[in-house]
Parts: sequence; C-alpha cells; structure tokens
Amino acid sequence: MGTDEYYGFNEVGTFVWESIQEPRSLEAVCEDVTDEYEVEYDRCRADVEELVRDLADKGLARIDPE
Repeated sequence: MGTDEYYGFNEVGTFVWESIQEPRSLEAVCEDVTDEYEVEYDRCRADVEELVRDLADKGLARIDPE
C-alpha cells in the first residue's frame, strides 16, 4: 500500500476481511455473515458491497466480474 494509512475493522468487518482472503462471491460472503450475525440479507449485501468497493478503491481487495 505504501501510504502510511491504517485501515481498521469492527468485528463484522474483520469477519468479512477474513472471508474474502480467497476468491468468493458476494452472495457466499453474505450468507456466511447472515449465518454468523443477526442481520438481514439485503442490509448485509449493501454493507459488504460498500466495504469491498472501498477496499478495492484503496488497493486492498480486487473485484472480479462475475
């Protein structure tokens, strides 16, 4: 990264970060999150998509077209 920036996660963000260390679909990640935490799928999907896009914008994740 080389920017001297720090990116911190809350508990769910850490769970998502660990879930995306191997290529996975957004649906698979959200299924795991909704199984582990009390969150509705639609809310989870929006939040996970926002997080992954933010990580990709910072060069910390890559989004592959499905």
